[in-house]
Amino acid sequence: MAERSDRRIRVADIGGTHVTAATVDPLTGELLDEPVRTELPLDGEREALLDALVSALAATAETPTDWSLAFPGPFDYERGIPRIEGLAKLDALYGVDLRAALGERLGPSSGQRMVFLNDAHAFGLGEWWTGSAQGYRRVIAVTLGTGLGSAFLDDGERVARGPSVPPDGWLYHLPVADTILDELVSSRGILRRYGADDAVSVRELAERARSGDRTAATVFAETARLLGDALTPWVERFGATCVVVGGSIANAWDLLAPSLDVATTGAQSVRARHIEHAPLLGAAVYAERIPEARCNCGAHRRAPRSWCT
Repeated sequence: MAERSDRRIRVADIGGTHVTAATVDPLTGELLDEPVRTELPLDGEREALLDALVSALAATAETPTDWSLAFPGPFDYERGIPRIEGLAKLDALYGVDLRAALGERLGPSSGQRMVFLNDAHAFGLGEWWTGSAQGYRRVIAVTLGTGLGSAFLDDGERVARGPSVPPDGWLYHLPVADTILDELVSSRGILRRYGADDAVSVRELAERARSGDRTAATVFAETARLLGDALTPWVERFGATCVVVGGSIANAWDLLAPSLDVATTGAQSVRARHIEHAPLLGAAVYAERIPEARCNCGAHRRAPRSWCT
């Protein structure tokens, strides 16, 4: 194993219900502390959400370092401004300059540079670098949870424009019948189709399916088919050889894989290796990237030099 470097990057993965933060060594890709998970207040107001984010981020603070934060879209990643609206998650942060708001709350000595990236991109980058998508050049990364995230990667580089990908590389708003894909394959869509009440989780529903509940099993199979049907034309256009699936619903991979494999013929569909921490690793990779250079080993285009020595 490579020796640890003196460099540290503090990373965070912000989802619809919680934020997970940690510190990563960009030389080894090692998590240097136990990731801190903080629940976000459901339907939280702006200040409550900011307080929860700061609580998680500050828990990893040791010495000033760079920050790399993975957020779901829509989001202005260059400016650090959420544009999420009407998706029942993080709506109260719409239009907030997070670089300024978080920097002010964390204090001037808490960090140096703060960068933002799409959470599905962070997940895909982490899996491409050291997970189930390692060794594949053209990868579609999908996250299934409170919402549907996606990213199209060419040798680790996100592709968000052009005829081979949907706008911004996002699948969530693709039309399906009289709704959008996000409403069908997210956790709320799965529970709605099953007819579960608010007390039932997707995890519990998966256990019912494994215990012989045919309706539950059918719902997971339908979810995989819906996702596969939406993916298939983009697999072909993008020339993807790997579809890597993460997010909390990927823990029901045994219930999803049989139907998804059929739908994504031509690309290997795989469950994430680092299903919990891939976005943290990907965020660290993103912060360290040198856009115009090759890594020292010459095997990876535009990879961080410090990871290939």
